[in-house]
Amino acid sequence: MSIIRLDNITHAYAGVNILENIDLTIDNNSRYGLIGPNGSGKTTLMKIITGEIHSSDGEVHRARNRQLAYLPQQPHLEQDKTLLDIIYMARHDLMVLKAKLIEAEKRLSVEHTEDAGHLMGDLQDKFNHAGGYTFETDVKLVLTSLNFPEEVWTSPVSRFSGGEQTRIHLAKILLQPYDLLLLDEPTNHLDIDMIFWLEKYLSNLERPYVIISHDRYFLDQTANTILEIDNAHLSRYSGNYSFYITESALRKEQQLKAYQQQQKLIEKTEYFIRKNMAGQKTIQAQSRQKMLDKMETIDAPQSAQSFKIQFKTEGRTGNDVFRLEDLSFGYPNKLLAKDVNRYTGYRDRIAILGKNGCGKTSLLNLLMGEMKPLSGIIKIGANLKIGYYEQFHDLLNPELTARETIWQMIPNAPQGEVLGYLARFGFRGDDIEKRVSSLSGGERARLNLARLIMERPNVLLLDEPTNHLDLVMTADLEEALLEYDGTILFVSHDRYFIKKIATKTWIFRNLTIEETQQDLESIFSAGFNVKLQKKTKMIQPEKNRPKKINPWNLEQIMKEIEALQAQIKQLLDEKTDIEFQFSQADTYKEPDSVKTLRTRLEAIDVEMLELQRKIEKKEEEYLELGCL
Repeated sequence: MSIIRLDNITHAYAGVNILENIDLTIDNNSRYGLIGPNGSGKTTLMKIITGEIHSSDGEVHRARNRQLAYLPQQPHLEQDKTLLDIIYMARHDLMVLKAKLIEAEKRLSVEHTEDAGHLMGDLQDKFNHAGGYTFETDVKLVLTSLNFPEEVWTSPVSRFSGGEQTRIHLAKILLQPYDLLLLDEPTNHLDIDMIFWLEKYLSNLERPYVIISHDRYFLDQTANTILEIDNAHLSRYSGNYSFYITESALRKEQQLKAYQQQQKLIEKTEYFIRKNMAGQKTIQAQSRQKMLDKMETIDAPQSAQSFKIQFKTEGRTGNDVFRLEDLSFGYPNKLLAKDVNRYTGYRDRIAILGKNGCGKTSLLNLLMGEMKPLSGIIKIGANLKIGYYEQFHDLLNPELTARETIWQMIPNAPQGEVLGYLARFGFRGDDIEKRVSSLSGGERARLNLARLIMERPNVLLLDEPTNHLDLVMTADLEEALLEYDGTILFVSHDRYFIKKIATKTWIFRNLTIEETQQDLESIFSAGFNVKLQKKTKMIQPEKNRPKKINPWNLEQIMKEIEALQAQIKQLLDEKTDIEFQFSQADTYKEPDSVKTLRTRLEAIDVEMLELQRKIEKKEEEYLELGCL
């Protein structure tokens, strides 16, 4: 039985449909990743599911007595409450039972009656059945996993940063009872360790969830179905994000072919009609006109909007950019790092990693001169023009509009130039007159990038630059940074982004900053509190060395892999044929045929996933044998 079912949902803002004819079923096995460009309607769809927004049209069916837990991007917590107050709100039922237990215990201590004993026993049974005796353990596990040590649990919420408040809200909803979990960009304020923990939590979760995320690794690990909103419509891909990348490209290619074929048919038919409508073949021409009128036209595939951003510099730096010598920094009551000796050269692209609160942002502030070291020196290279991207976008004036934000940087430029520049970052029409305070997280991120690029820096210091950017904008930013003729130091938890951009990696570890050439998987599996160990080649004594593997065995495994790949190709061909049939109007004249085709299409996706798993298993077997 489904928990939520959306039937033909359409929703409009200012007369424009941002969601159109959406059908979606969420059942007990759903593990959905929801993606789409900023402003495409992902959060709106999530709020329609929760009931916070009522759709313009269509119906939402919710199963009775099912509870939803929802993490918004920007939660609002009561600022005068303590962290524990917020957490205990997750189980108000337990707090009420606990209060009754305390009263019953007091009564039993002075009134040794059978009734008082029965009441105490009943309450204890209810408390135990509701998980009361394990709740405190769960609280400790979740809070420590999200980097909240016990000493801050009684602090008021107002003392925590915006990112920390988001994590508090995440802890609260994970601890409350729910039948469906809805998470809107949950990794934005988590460090790598926390993301790994959340991935494991979701992998072991026996309840359904829907996740909006731009974190490509996270989606690969947690989603078994990708839902994409594009041009107001919802498409479904039965696999993780990597599967979606391949499949979406294939679908667009197939749609383009079907569109082109139909356009040729339409052109040919219209030519026949024009030529024969008034001639001897008038009846045939009229018949073909009726056919055209009834034809279900195929739309041309829409290409994702590319922002084509480019970083330009005003003169290059020298070869030496930063040199840190015996550096120590932090605060009077907290040392962040000591004995730091690191070097940054021209065109280095350095990823700065570490736990939340370890000092990554403080290091960027040191390099900008906004913070003084406790000891040691920072040598600054010649001709540096530093551009800083701040993750909470505090450098943007909340009272200015998007247009005013850029125009104040180039006051003598004509308005058309300003509007054209903003359009490159997705600001068009009424969006340019929005105040910064009313922009969404994604819009503020794009405006912050526009501001940064306008400064033409030759050194970039970036603090979580992909937070709130959609997948298209993130890809455009990656390409722009790879072409950038300057030096980059950046803080990020986006593993795809780090792998693609970084040429060096600095890690906050053991109260200093280490540089490593280790791959990300080794770094993160080791954690941030363990000293990096240099890999050494293990040489076994001759008597213990295993025998060489027979090459014939490797060849047989490879043949099995190739056979599995051939089966996938056959399924892809069948899938292509079915999807082409869906592009033909005649297919829809027989409902039973449509149902059969859809059932087969879903079965093909399942078969392909199973074959892919078998291939991965065989590849692992091949590698293990080959390494003996």
